[in-house]
Amino acid sequence: MKSFTQFTEARVKAHEATRQSYKPITSAKVEVWLEKNDEGEVVTRIDHIEIPESKRFAGEGTKEIKNIMAWSKKNGSVQIVIEAERDAIPFWKKIGFDITDQGSRVSTGTFDLRP
Repeated sequence: MKSFTQFTEARVKAHEATRQSYKPITSAKVEVWLEKNDEGEVVTRIDHIEIPESKRFAGEGTKEIKNIMAWSKKNGSVQIVIEAERDAIPFWKKIGFDITDQGSRVSTGTFDLRP
């Protein structure tokens, strides 16, 4: 049986390997990877997305998220999970994410990709 440390190290290595496979289509800086949830299903985690200030409110963020959605489906993901800062919640809701725990500084959001 793997120790917690071995399990964590293996998970980090897996994340590092899959992070490299998503390439942004805009000028956004993103960190995205695939992982398995408790049920063993593949989910996409968006850890970071940053749109250059000069490109904000011009559709770049939406375009990038739509591409991440397509990439996620292609890779068998059933859901996208985010942690959104309070000021970004309207953006995520506009795209269709379900945001929970809106009282804290960082909220969790999900987008179901199942048909």
